[in-house]
Amino acid sequence: MSVEFRRSFVKDLEKITDQRLKQQVREVILVVRINPQDQRIYCLTLQGGVDEEFVAAYCPAGTTLTCTEDVIRLANIRADQTSIVGLVRHLHNLGCVILALES
Repeated sequence: MSVEFRRSFVKDLEKITDQRLKQQVREVILVVRINPQDQRIYCLTLQGGVDEEFVAAYCPAGTTLTCTEDVIRLANIRADQTSIVGLVRHLHNLGCVILALES
């Protein structure tokens, strides 16, 4: 997939206002992109502003969110290495502090 196509696609995806449809499109993209042999299940521990809406919009289906006083845990993240790096970068850009990443 070319960089220009990817940028155009992301812009078009952001225009979708129906959150349910947007999540379904993201799930289809994940299924197309991820080779089952490359998938792992990750757990990410962090500090920052992540909520259910973020998980629904940016994490693969099945990801669970657990919050304690100052630590957030995203578990059961089914992704390949490229996808998990993209998620970590997105969280970093939002100002979250990554405490741990386990597979």
